[in-house]
Amino acid sequence: MLPWPHETAACQAAGAALSLVDACLEAAAQAKTCGGSAKDVPAGFGICRPPGHHAVRQSCMGFCLFSTVAIAARYAQQHHGLQKVTSLQSFEHLSIVNAVMVTPA
Repeated sequence: MLPWPHETAACQAAGAALSLVDACLEAAAQAKTCGGSAKDVPAGFGICRPPGHHAVRQSCMGFCLFSTVAIAARYAQQHHGLQKVTSLQSFEHLSIVNAVMVTPA
């Protein structure tokens, strides 16, 4: 049995966020080996639906099954060894912006 469409979308959104973290940090590692600084992390921007902004640790809400930004932040810490990760959320008139910023050591 296939999952509901919103479950598939939520998994794809989280996967896209993890891929974005990987791409940015791999580019930073390449820059460092070429004489640049690891702090010169390329910016990445992902547009994912659902963003997961209503999900909380204990449960989902509506179509927000889990917080895509929180998953990306924890992934950056556990898989890339980052200690500090900043998450930004901006609630605009008809749109919601979720962002995660990572700083390589």
